[in-house]
Amino acid sequence: MDSIQQAELETIARLAAKAWQKGIKLYFDCNDRRHYASSASTPGLLHYVTLISCDCAGFAHHGRCMHYSALQLAFLLMDSHDPEPTECPQCHDSGMVEEPRSRWVGGGHTGYRSEWTVQVPCAACQPGEVAA
Repeated sequence: MDSIQQAELETIARLAAKAWQKGIKLYFDCNDRRHYASSASTPGLLHYVTLISCDCAGFAHHGRCMHYSALQLAFLLMDSHDPEPTECPQCHDSGMVEEPRSRWVGGGHTGYRSEWTVQVPCAACQPGEVAA
């Protein structure tokens, strides 16, 4: 590791520690598959943060920030430098889920409930789609 890489890692560690001290939390939204970080200065505000940028003013001004560094450190601390797959927990990235359907067949006491499943668009992956 050269001195530039070492200095960059030290900066990431310093800013990530500052984020922790200020109570900044990282979040992953399963619906839009994005990472967010809480704001230290504006309660309730979430910053959109990636491994290459952050939408906060600090990143725009300095090219680094506490949110960005906290996310980078979180990924560096993983066993692998490749992030875990972020597949949809509902459909496992197929885009479709099985939805149970049923209806009463026959009449009165002699009837029975017929049950089956149909494939419908995953609401988590395709929130604009309406299930059939």
